[in-house]
Amino acid sequence: MLDSEVLEEINSTYMENEKLPEIMKDLNHDVNITYWAGKFCTEQYYENTDLAEILFEYAVNKCETWRDYKELAFAVGNSNGFDDKEWARELMDKATQKVEILRDLRSLADAIATKNLSFYDRGYATELYKEALEKSTIAYEFYCIAESLCNKDMLDDKDWAMDVYQKAVECAADSDELTYIADSIADEDNLADEQWAEELYKIAEEFEGTKELD
Repeated sequence: MLDSEVLEEINSTYMENEKLPEIMKDLNHDVNITYWAGKFCTEQYYENTDLAEILFEYAVNKCETWRDYKELAFAVGNSNGFDDKEWARELMDKATQKVEILRDLRSLADAIATKNLSFYDRGYATELYKEALEKSTIAYEFYCIAESLCNKDMLDDKDWAMDVYQKAVECAADSDELTYIADSIADEDNLADEQWAEELYKIAEEFEGTKELD
């Protein structure tokens, strides 16, 4: 639980704020710490970065999962808030170290690659996508990453995505998987490459009903 002196300072500082009961309830129950720390950085809460820092430091000790560290990193690095990019990067590194499964690694890369979020780092996201690709072994894993690479709100790197889609094609185990890949390639939000998709549809049709592709 937060130190009693800190709680008293918050109570005194925001005694006229209509949200005070909610703030004190949350902080007394050790919930939404990161949320309120971010709020304290705003003009509405007097841009109180000193109090925010105390809460952020407390929140670090409460982090358990990669999602906890990611959320904290985005709050700490928020350009319209605390805006400490160096600390945010350290927290994001801890988030990366906590990731255990490939899907979560891709999700973390997606978050870092999203341009309109508070922590955007193209180079860092690229590193994580490369790591995810090294760990990928099946077609689904490859084409999911390819879809992320195509996203215009993220890296928007269709050349790289084409290479990854090709790896997905090479890993396709049956006609169904090949069809899913073709659907993804044809999608206007991805490559929008109908010609390549048609080629894959024809191959999938030839092998329809068989268990495996040659």
